[in-house]
Amino acid sequence: MKRIPPAQRREALIAAAIRVIAADGMAGATTRAVAAEAGMSLASLHYVFGSRDALLEAVIEQVVDAEARAAEDVLTVFDSHGAPISLDALLATGLGHFIDGLVTSPDDELALAELTIHARRAGMTELLDQQRRIYLDAAGRTLAQAATHAGAEWTVPLPEVAKLLTTQLDGITYSWLAHRDEASARSSGRFSAHWLAALAVPKTTVKSSESVGASPSADARNNEGAGPC
Repeated sequence: MKRIPPAQRREALIAAAIRVIAADGMAGATTRAVAAEAGMSLASLHYVFGSRDALLEAVIEQVVDAEARAAEDVLTVFDSHGAPISLDALLATGLGHFIDGLVTSPDDELALAELTIHARRAGMTELLDQQRRIYLDAAGRTLAQAATHAGAEWTVPLPEVAKLLTTQLDGITYSWLAHRDEASARSSGRFSAHWLAALAVPKTTVKSSESVGASPSADARNNEGAGPC
């Protein structure tokens, strides 16, 4: 029998864990069940992962990294727009891309939802904090790039907009996982894009408002107080 490299075994076990968790929840995700799903022995699983928690942490990290890469793909989509496009339309494109992934790979999101609850109960706060940082960083980069492409500027701090975006994505995700209503998810995505875009203004508007409060020019100051010749 051909020996499977450890890296390949690791990948297969993580994929198997995602399928088991999505189908049977955390209660059914025993190391024995995951090993059987992967077509490996229990000893092979423990050779790659020293414990069940180590396997679950690897699953969380892989799904979160995959979503971060998906966010980078959205930036590529933004770059592909040569002609000017509104911020509303750009954000709708990005959210549509997110929903595409949600519909295509529901097991990943379902497993992550189960794992997030498990991690909170198990006190894996460091892992959860890392997950949140990755999400917020990816959201911030996406929002900054979208505003740049649209020639807009956010009227509230970017980190706050990033938090709002991730909250919207969480809502769309959990609603879709519960109801599998794709039309509703895409409608929510378009509404979220429109709502978020309302928090930005064209850069020219920002500059114009700043110029209103600008100090008078040197010539104007020199002319002030000048009496008649």
